[in-house]
Amino acid sequence: MKLKFGLIGILIFVLIFASCSKKNETQTHTADTEENFSAGFDPSAMLGGDLWFTAAGTEIKVTIAAQEILNQFENYFTYIDENAPLEPKIIFTSTNAVDLEFLAIRIEYNETKGEFFLIEEASLASSIIRPDTPFVVNWLGAGSFPHRAVAFYDRNEIKRYFAISGNDSGEGAPVILSEYKAGVDVYANILNGDFSESAGIWSNAYTRNRLYADGIFLNSDTVSIASITTGDFNKNNGAYFWSLYDDGRLSYEIGLFPAGVQLRLEQNLIVTDNAKPRILIYQFDGPISNDDVFYMEGEAFPRVN
Repeated sequence: MKLKFGLIGILIFVLIFASCSKKNETQTHTADTEENFSAGFDPSAMLGGDLWFTAAGTEIKVTIAAQEILNQFENYFTYIDENAPLEPKIIFTSTNAVDLEFLAIRIEYNETKGEFFLIEEASLASSIIRPDTPFVVNWLGAGSFPHRAVAFYDRNEIKRYFAISGNDSGEGAPVILSEYKAGVDVYANILNGDFSESAGIWSNAYTRNRLYADGIFLNSDTVSIASITTGDFNKNNGAYFWSLYDDGRLSYEIGLFPAGVQLRLEQNLIVTDNAKPRILIYQFDGPISNDDVFYMEGEAFPRVN
């Protein structure tokens, strides 16, 4: 097994499913405000004939926040997500007052049930939208997995979740809202040192390791683990991290990246298969490549209750 290096030695960008800062509060802007648009970006170019997409069975509508759209409203609320590009921005409105919540999410697949579920990572902002006062947010844009969603209570007081996706077909509205059932984050117990949902054999191009229910992660041939302990459990941008100790001395640090959370290492810009959960041991004896990333054997996706 290679030697470890600390998290400080490598920059990790986790882009899905990433929890974001609430530093910028929602602010009110007037329709002639130009400051929300980056130089050289033309939101109008993303607008087709069908500008607005309506969430199924609701009165919530969304489209690209081009200036000609914003000019239709005297006031609107804006939230700037500092962990997302400034453009594109999207605008939500409704035919009546709705308390809309903007979420960081990830999408997971339940292989047993044959369904995708939405896992809420963080609530980023909320606003009561009205026909004359919409809500504008910057957005991560299109991708293989949605990273952001909105949630609200419908007329039957049922909370509904809609993931935000881009429409690359060139036909219809440029932004799409897809409804998902809310799932249970099966990894949440990791913060309490419980890895039972992920325990089993994980392998990379070099070796096979066993992840025990208490977080110990060692070569599957290891006989004695009596001196090994775990600690420092934490969550950052949708991924879970912890440390392994041998007789009280730090051995190495580990990261578990759930399905839908992208693991990107700036050191050599590898991009892993974010459709599956992955584990990475942080090392310092050479560049890290995709061959160093562990994938779970036998169960391609985590269970969702």
